[in-house]
Amino acid sequence: MGEYATLFALHKIYEVSSVILPIIKQRLSCFPNLTLPDIPKSYERADWTPVKNIGKIYNYAPIELAAAGLLGPKLFVMREYPFEIQLFHAVREDVVKQFAFSPEIQRQANDHINKILEILKIADQSLNNNDKEMISHQGLFNDTSQMSELDVTIIGFHIRRTDYANHTKNMFGATLPESAYFNQALEYYRKKHKRPIFIVASDDYDYVKTKL
Repeated sequence: MGEYATLFALHKIYEVSSVILPIIKQRLSCFPNLTLPDIPKSYERADWTPVKNIGKIYNYAPIELAAAGLLGPKLFVMREYPFEIQLFHAVREDVVKQFAFSPEIQRQANDHINKILEILKIADQSLNNNDKEMISHQGLFNDTSQMSELDVTIIGFHIRRTDYANHTKNMFGATLPESAYFNQALEYYRKKHKRPIFIVASDDYDYVKTKL
């Protein structure tokens, strides 16, 4: 996503032609609104000049120099997974539109949220009625806007580990944050919002279950 967003921003800001490899579009297939075209089938690696970061930290100045035409009229290919946040933040609204999920994924996400809200609604009804009997399931909410009835705030919580541990160590000489950091973040939002609901997405659910 970072590589695509960087290419997209270069296209928007410097008005250059940006293309992507088919493998990138395949990996981002959950986003049907991507507009950057595939690289021509006549692509020959030898015809392209590689540009990449400077040093080990994320400094991709050569990429912007190339896009600005300061490295000559050439074909450039980006290396080392560019992630130019300050660049694509300038066209953030357009980038967000590029990364809109497909309607099916949005439906699945809304269904999941609705189930959580329904469980919470049933629990609230039970407490309000001071009734210990089981309350029958009445179906899902039709619209997540109804969460306002429950006075809740839904907060997405993404924890990436697995492959990122080695990357963080090799790239920055650092380690991933542990449970103390995450619990501090959770506590911050518990104080900030009256009734937060955290929905966790992670590539290491065993860690999430044991540490949080």
